[in-house]
Amino acid sequence: MPSRIFSVRFVRLFGVFSVLGLSLFLAAQVHAVNSYEQENLNKAFRFLARWQPDAAEPLLKPILARYPKDQVLLRTMARLRYLQGRYQDAKKLYEASDTKERLGGDSTYQSLVSTIKITKTYKYLETKHFRIGYPQGSQEAAIAHYLGDALELAYTRLGKIFGYHPPDKVRVDLLSEALELADMSPLTQADIIRTGTIALCKYNRIMLTSPRSLVKGYRWLDTAVHEFTHLLINRVTDGVPIWLHEGLARYGETLWRQDIPSKLSPYSESLLALALKENKLVPFEKMHPSMAKLPSQEMAAQAYAQVYTVILYLVHLKGQSAIKQALQKISKDTKVPVAVGETAGMPFEKFLVAWEGYMREQKLQYIAGLMPKKHIIKGHEPKKSKEQKKRERNLWYKPTTSKELGKRYLRLGEMMRRFGRYQAALFEYRKAQHYLKDRDPGLQNKMALSLMALRKYEEVITTLKPSLRLYPSNVTTFVHLGRAYYHMQHLKEARKAFEEANQINPFHPTIHKYLARIYQSLGQVSLQKRERQIMATLLRSE
Repeated sequence: MPSRIFSVRFVRLFGVFSVLGLSLFLAAQVHAVNSYEQENLNKAFRFLARWQPDAAEPLLKPILARYPKDQVLLRTMARLRYLQGRYQDAKKLYEASDTKERLGGDSTYQSLVSTIKITKTYKYLETKHFRIGYPQGSQEAAIAHYLGDALELAYTRLGKIFGYHPPDKVRVDLLSEALELADMSPLTQADIIRTGTIALCKYNRIMLTSPRSLVKGYRWLDTAVHEFTHLLINRVTDGVPIWLHEGLARYGETLWRQDIPSKLSPYSESLLALALKENKLVPFEKMHPSMAKLPSQEMAAQAYAQVYTVILYLVHLKGQSAIKQALQKISKDTKVPVAVGETAGMPFEKFLVAWEGYMREQKLQYIAGLMPKKHIIKGHEPKKSKEQKKRERNLWYKPTTSKELGKRYLRLGEMMRRFGRYQAALFEYRKAQHYLKDRDPGLQNKMALSLMALRKYEEVITTLKPSLRLYPSNVTTFVHLGRAYYHMQHLKEARKAFEEANQINPFHPTIHKYLARIYQSLGQVSLQKRERQIMATLLRSE
């Protein structure tokens, strides 16, 4: 029996089009196909939904050969070529399927055109399983190998956990500008600035903002692995809800560099502790279609913490093999709650109750006054109000809160330090510490600068470690710790501190200068040579 190419299953499985793009498809001429061809089309659509274009191509090509002018098939083949990274071929197929005017409303086509423009001068680093692109002549050329090393480790370790190793080379774009994400995806620039989005896994590739584009860098290698985890999940099965997708990606993001998943950050732990105390957990249904659509960054951070602990609890119950088991069940069209419940060995509703109990048993700690982790894009720093600027300039302004009073002493300390009066600076800093505690990493790092000027390296370490426990991704703290350890000739500790800093902001010249010295002292000539080459590349591309 003949059937129509454009089926309900197509809409459900291949749900990648804008509303306008979908209406264009519905308006296109659709030919009748036989039942065998319809079955192959359905299989092809599912492969495309799972970002497996190479598996879809032999199913789709014979049908397109029969109907070479069919708009639906042309657009589908264009999508396939886009997923393969054959951008020019994809563009030709899109433009053969419809007019450019009508294609203007298709976000996928627009992202393709922008991708061609942005990547036309890219150079590529080829590793065994990844193809990493970066702007030619940019500073990103100096750090691309770090990304390749991390992803190759993730390929091996996460592949075992998820039961899947991509047979093709995974494409990675290392973007020098954060807002290029808006051009290469359906996100807007406002979305990126508001939410601090710095990476995506979409169109069968990873798009990662260079840490150089952010004010304080970020855990860019963990983020790359996080996005790679999304790709693995999507390849294994479609139909995974956002809460499970994000929970699994958060679980996998640090396993390239350590054997066990990381703990909740103090900020995330505080949010979750407060939510449990006030019975204000974010319902899973509110997380759809994206965490970034939640009303506030605070709620989004809490949601990420929640879904991460769901996976931690599932693994606690059944081990890491539970991840693969649950995804395999979903891939066989088992509904997600049923799949998770069967894997956990209890009904899903009972599992959720047990998970909440598990969280409460962890005795999560709420720490008031912690500063949230924010990804601030260079050139888009939050602007201070006129009143705030006036208060900071006016030394006679009387602070009304403990925080304002602490900031006043901090400012006085800075004035002393800039004049080389390090003891006087420390005197003011310690007044500030009385009010700010360890909640402001800027204070501890300014204290560290004065202490290093006085060569009190042990005090640098005792000053910074409490701050590091609360803010484990502050690059400046790691740099100052590394310097202190180096001057004390604790080379292993210094190396660890600088390597941690390098995972946050590899463009910090001090990091490579000290790493080269440390590797030389440890007799690691190849690593020393690498660091010197990185420094040379960074200097050439400035």
